[in-house]
Amino acid sequence: AMSLGLVLMLAAMTALGIACSAHSPHPVIAAAITIVLLLTLWLGNAVVQMSGMSNPVVNWLMMSTHVQPMLQGLVSSSDVIWLLLLIMVALALAARRVAGDKERG
Repeated sequence: AMSLGLVLMLAAMTALGIACSAHSPHPVIAAAITIVLLLTLWLGNAVVQMSGMSNPVVNWLMMSTHVQPMLQGLVSSSDVIWLLLLIMVALALAARRVAGDKERG
């Protein structure tokens, strides 16, 4: 269960990096945007909770909500589906951008 969580988390991080790279003209900008996105997805719910607000939608959107239970050995199908959706959306955005660039020449 823990290795599944790690594999899915790393795949999601890689997919986000690929999407950022496809949309950015410079590797450094892509890396910076990827780091900001990953930190937001990981720490976003902690920031919301520290501000005193409790928003279940924000909590559900954050990566840490879905990965932390897996790292503790608890696998939930909704967590696996969330991570797979993130991977598929990021890769689809990257593929769409690359295809558009290829068509334009």
